[in-house]
Amino acid sequence: MIYNLFEGITLYVHRVLHDCYYYVEAKEICSKEEAKLFSDNYINECGTNIKKILSGISESQKELLYAASAEKQPHALLPEHSSSYIISSPQVQFKVLIAEGFLTKNGNAYSLSNPMTRIWLENR
Repeated sequence: MIYNLFEGITLYVHRVLHDCYYYVEAKEICSKEEAKLFSDNYINECGTNIKKILSGISESQKELLYAASAEKQPHALLPEHSSSYIISSPQVQFKVLIAEGFLTKNGNAYSLSNPMTRIWLENR
């Protein structure tokens, strides 16, 4: 459950398992409910920083990030793929988001640079 939620990213998995170990008394087993609680707490903790970062970008840039986070795999995000989003000058916005480290571009595909941002967006 924890491994899949955090896509096997060692830093995130280790943090939640550390919290489980720390808060559960000796010789007890951390239940799935407790593990879910620790996972949610960690996501919310990271969300505080993510909110601060997102407050510094424009609404159109946020919409592109939301569109990128909705994709499980990197995808060629073009205006026709994002019909539910109002995007002004998307190519310029993509370039700014890439330059500021929010997005990564591989060919014509864009994905979020920080996996925790997508995890947080999916779980908020």
